[in-house]
Amino acid sequence: MPRRLLVVITTEVADGVLRDLVRRRVGDDAEMLVVAPASDISRLDWLTNAEDDSRTDAASLA
Repeated sequence: MPRRLLVVITTEVADGVLRDLVRRRVGDDAEMLVVAPASDISRLDWLTNAEDDSRTDAASLA
């Protein structure tokens, strides 16, 4: 059964770098979920919960 790993990041990390770090620490047998904030939200969008554009941008990076 693979290990399950939750990774929470607050800065941009290259995909290969993160993957290599996880493999070194946990091994190849890991299921990883990466959570990162959608940081390009304006104050007005945040106040009005208008986060759709930022969520779409974040999803395109996955």
